Amino acid sequence: MTVERILILDDELIIRKALEEQLRRKRLSVCSVATLKDAQDHLVKDEFDLIFVDVNLPDGDGTELLDRIAEIQDPPLVVIITGNGTVESAVECMRSGALDYIIKPFSSSQIDVLMKKAKDYRQLVKVNQFFAQERAVGEELIRKRAPVQQLRSLVKSPAMMSTWYRRT
Repeated sequence: MTVERILILDDELIIRKALEEQLRRKRLSVCSVATLKDAQDHLVKDEFDLIFVDVNLPDGDGTELLDRIAEIQDPPLVVIITGNGTVESAVECMRSGALDYIIKPFSSSQIDVLMKKAKDYRQLVKVNQFFAQERAVGEELIRKRAPVQQLRSLVKSPAMMSTWYRRT
């Protein structure tokens, strides 16, 4: 669960190219598009680990893509990029599932920090899934052990429960 495949959605060519170049120098697979429709087409046929989404696009609001991404089984992380950010907009995007929200113009060091954050987040999700599976397996093993099953059968017995209550 690393961050290797990235989609950039921004209508400004200079932003797309600069971001694309920076990410390719890190040996990442990058695809960039200028419209919401092109991004949706790519999401149907390709899988991405991270998507940079501009808010103001020629064919709509980039934040609409957050709803579409939420429907994907293993959704990519989303970073919202905008030239006209507000606190309210940032909060709404984060509540809708965005990993982060940055305002243009952003620096290459901001992108480096975001990439580390995305990588760490994906790793945390992976570890969390591992421990959830381990816990489920452990609980199943405990449930199948003879002493646990005997205890359950005793607890299910009304006569045993009434005897137990009288003793305590």
